[in-house]
Amino acid sequence: MIYTPFIWPLLISALITGGVVFYSRRYQDTPLVRSFRLLMGLVTSWSLLYALGISVSDLSIRILLLNFIYIPSVFTTLASLTMALEYTGNGQWLTRGRLNLFVILSIFFLVFAFTSPWHRLWRYDYQLAWSGSIFLVVSAMGPVYWMYIGYMMLVSVATIAILITAFRYRTLYFRNTLILTLGLILPIVVGFLYVMRLLPIRGFDWTPVSFIWLGVFFGWALLRGRLFDVIPVARNTVVENLQDLMIVLNPAGLILDFNRSAQTMLGLSPSVLGTTPTDLSPPWGGIFQRYAKTSTCKEEVLFGVDGQEAAYELTISPIQDEQGRTLGRFFLFHDISKRKRFEAAEREQRILAEALRDTAEALTSTLDFDGVLEKILENVGRVVPIDAANIALLDETGGLQYVRFHGYPLEMIAQIKTDTSRFFLQTAPIYRQAYETGDPIIIPDTHKHPDWIYTESGAWIRSYANMPIRIKDRVVGFLNLDSRSIGFYTPRHIDSLRAFADQVAVAVENSRLYAAAEREIEERRHVDRRLRQLSRAVEQSPSSIVITDTQGNIEYVNPRFSQITGYSLEEALGQNPRILKSGKTPPETYRQLWETIMAGGEWRGELVNRKKDGEEYFEAVSISPITDSRGVVTHFVAVKEDITERKQVEEEIRQVNRRLQLQLDEIRLLQDELREQAIRDPLTGLYNRRYLDEMLEHEFARARRDGTPISFVMIDIDHFKNLNDRFGHGAGDAILKKLAAQLLSQSRVADIICRYGGEEFLAVLPNIKAETAQQVAERWRKLFLGSTLPLQYGEAMSTISCGIAEFPQHGETGDELITMADRAMYQAKALGRNRVVVWQGDPMEGELQI
Repeated sequence: MIYTPFIWPLLISALITGGVVFYSRRYQDTPLVRSFRLLMGLVTSWSLLYALGISVSDLSIRILLLNFIYIPSVFTTLASLTMALEYTGNGQWLTRGRLNLFVILSIFFLVFAFTSPWHRLWRYDYQLAWSGSIFLVVSAMGPVYWMYIGYMMLVSVATIAILITAFRYRTLYFRNTLILTLGLILPIVVGFLYVMRLLPIRGFDWTPVSFIWLGVFFGWALLRGRLFDVIPVARNTVVENLQDLMIVLNPAGLILDFNRSAQTMLGLSPSVLGTTPTDLSPPWGGIFQRYAKTSTCKEEVLFGVDGQEAAYELTISPIQDEQGRTLGRFFLFHDISKRKRFEAAEREQRILAEALRDTAEALTSTLDFDGVLEKILENVGRVVPIDAANIALLDETGGLQYVRFHGYPLEMIAQIKTDTSRFFLQTAPIYRQAYETGDPIIIPDTHKHPDWIYTESGAWIRSYANMPIRIKDRVVGFLNLDSRSIGFYTPRHIDSLRAFADQVAVAVENSRLYAAAEREIEERRHVDRRLRQLSRAVEQSPSSIVITDTQGNIEYVNPRFSQITGYSLEEALGQNPRILKSGKTPPETYRQLWETIMAGGEWRGELVNRKKDGEEYFEAVSISPITDSRGVVTHFVAVKEDITERKQVEEEIRQVNRRLQLQLDEIRLLQDELREQAIRDPLTGLYNRRYLDEMLEHEFARARRDGTPISFVMIDIDHFKNLNDRFGHGAGDAILKKLAAQLLSQSRVADIICRYGGEEFLAVLPNIKAETAQQVAERWRKLFLGSTLPLQYGEAMSTISCGIAEFPQHGETGDELITMADRAMYQAKALGRNRVVVWQGDPMEGELQI
């Protein structure tokens, strides 16, 4: 052990911070105090361990103690971050998964610290150096140690940034937030200066000494600042999350405070504090002017906001202290717009129900089609204010027939029928859209709609609504509403119109059913005549017709059957169609045939049969069941056609097509092989520049359409010419193949990897920003780093340099982006090679991102 006066500030630091830990026990029920005590306990142990470390003269023991110091060091930043999140009300951000990630990172760094004697990734080459009156340990810094420093700085800066956000809670918490922020800033700054070796006494860490500042600030915050009595999270929970709008005025009528809801709704900013509320944007300024002298009230306030009517319940209450003195007024706006809209909707639904009931009575009490339609249009006017309405039905040709009008002068009705006599679905885009989609259409301004058809009789119409009339998911007509006012009809009218359109559909269906019944009576008069005609048609049919019972016994064949098969009517009666069986029709076909017709369905297919003289022939057969009035199958009828000649022709065509297909397949294979040769680099197998030019146009079009980035990575093998000169072109080719194989194995399917030049490769990474592309390129660089190729004269080793440019940040065209990536790559070479650089402009204009 050795004595040094530097031990005293460290012990003072540990004493002060340890005292803060002891004193904070009285706040053990406060959630925030846990992370606070953990932070202060960690810095206390940090100071004690460092004091012990500088008192030891043995180098190995000092290195061991130095490694133990990293434990409170790495967890201090995590405790600071946790305290800041809880203090500002954002504790829910630190989920179990994120906390585990921080802990894993901390353990990761500690493992490298304690294993530093066996590698050069942390600190290495430890030496004792005399600096003034103290022996200090100095060492070189490895890459993982710098990662640890970056991690500590990043978390520390995030902690300060989170605390700064608490300043938005204005004066109530400003002092405590400022104390916490200032208490943490000094140790962070001192730690940074120590790492950068900018402090006096090189090798001595002043960070534990700076904890004196931290302990004094936090101790004062506990003793005098009532740190844990009120914290921003309390106000954030109670007031900021209040859905109602809250604004507080001081006795002079100036704005003293407001919550987040008021800030969002009124577009407020901290600059309005201390200003008069009558200066707020309409209609809010007018409301505060109206109630400028009111101290207490509770009433409804109606006004328009963003083109919509809003309703609020305004409550004004005085704010008084314990002596009854007025400290201001409390304005609370409770949004009751939904309730008002619900009450209005309830009234509309009641009117709609009465109108629909009136129309339903008309539907069930009369067959007067025109009278029912007129009643429907009248009731539409009760629910949806209209200037005029009409009903148009579709005929079989797609033409529109206007069958009922309401609210039009008689002379206008005649003119409308004349103007619309040429309206068809094919020529009327609006009607065609409603017919094809089945959805209603609202046109706020007909004069601005590109599909509106101008007619003399409809020149007065400025707003229009169309509701399709549907029967069994099929559009049969349209309920049309016309208005002289622009923007009169809105989507809230749609549900009411749909209900009336359904009633029109019922009226149309009733009318059609009545007409169908009359037609059916008339048709029955002609049934016998049609049956006689059918009998003659069957006898003279060019197709073979066979009728059997349900067991398959033939009861009738027509003359064409006898001509084809050679069996006469007398020979066929009572026989089974199996007399035609050739044995060449698959059994599965017969099984499907019987399953289909026994289930009441129609079977269609082809059979290979044999005539009476033994000649085989092909038949196209359709077999259907015949049912009685109860739906019971009584017979089967088969309609058959001899297709032997057609089958022969089809077989010949198939043979020709098969030969043609073989030729086409050969040609296609040759085309594919030629295209691959045209777009591939013969040495590496990667895409060449020709393929790159073809694909860039598609990738740019997709990126512009989807608003996604594209990263260009230019890769060059360092000292490639020296490798060729030393080992020969065979070695250079092997290195090129090695890099190409690694790039392909580490890229996505959507990525474009091509050989751009001699030893230059270009990777186009769709939907990846430059920051992510930098990580990907770093992975490629590290994988290639140290890659060796056994050669005849030894082993070759090489590295790569990469430059990155991003669309559209660095350029709009492929040439621009490739140029920027190429420049970034040359910047990487200029910086010493074996690195990745993201293009950030000319080096004279700013720094590179490495």
